[in-house]
Amino acid sequence: MTSAPRPERRVGGPGGDPAQFVGARLAPAKLNLALRVLGRRAEGFHEIESVMVTLPWGDDVGLRVAAGAADRLRLQQQGETQGVPRDDTNLAVRAARAVLGHVAERPALDVDIDLVKRVPPGAGLGGGSSDAAAVIALLGEALHVPPAEQGEIAASLGSDIPFLLQGGAAVVRGRGEQVEVLPSPPVPSVVLVLPPFGCSTAAVYARCAERVRNVPASAIPAAVAALASGSPAAWREAHGNDLAFAALRVEPRLKDLAREVEVRLGRPPMLSGSGSTLYDVPDVGDEQAVLDALQGLPARVLLVRG
Repeated sequence: MTSAPRPERRVGGPGGDPAQFVGARLAPAKLNLALRVLGRRAEGFHEIESVMVTLPWGDDVGLRVAAGAADRLRLQQQGETQGVPRDDTNLAVRAARAVLGHVAERPALDVDIDLVKRVPPGAGLGGGSSDAAAVIALLGEALHVPPAEQGEIAASLGSDIPFLLQGGAAVVRGRGEQVEVLPSPPVPSVVLVLPPFGCSTAAVYARCAERVRNVPASAIPAAVAALASGSPAAWREAHGNDLAFAALRVEPRLKDLAREVEVRLGRPPMLSGSGSTLYDVPDVGDEQAVLDALQGLPARVLLVRG
């Protein structure tokens, strides 16, 4: 199965009436090509350094804004919704509340958020964070919030959200709030292996110190060069993830799945973020062979063409 980006649509926007706005946006999944965990900060977050890239596949986020008697938020979800919060803990809802709270002088608004979920929770693909970023961008546009202020809202909500607000490719540092934008790279086709379970990010980070060896600092420039090349082989060679060892220990089913994928492909799979998504970057022309080799796995296998 292949997925392509959906076009955005707009009614309203800059210079228009914020109480009459309809918009839609792809909330893209992200991959970590290289991920270093540098230590734990005083406030509890981990210091990271990572090369991230967004895919032309993810959730669809729609937003409708209309005048109301009082502020009202409604969330509707369809698709891969198992385990996705439906209350105020949902990151998309939190993002909408943060944007509304950021704008002091405005009319009362009815805000409807429609999510078509394709990215499962706990997959290491940034699904919830990307939904939040899409809401910040859409509602921020409706309320004329400048991009810099949208970035501040994103940083206040979660580590991956500042990067996903802009997408593309970047070196991300700190706890995720420092984003060094890279030139838009040629993204090769990627095969995602999505198991029917997620990984707890907190549990994986808690065991990160148990890793046998650290991803070296040289992995970051190597991953940047691999992105720029667009070479599948370079992507595979550059991959490194300080969370991989912990993820496989936290979730034994993931360890079994990774072993089976390696046996079938003859090379180890890559891991995005804290898991549970494994991925492979086939050589050009080998995409179908990889899909055929992975048939029958206890996981959803998806080809995202670059």
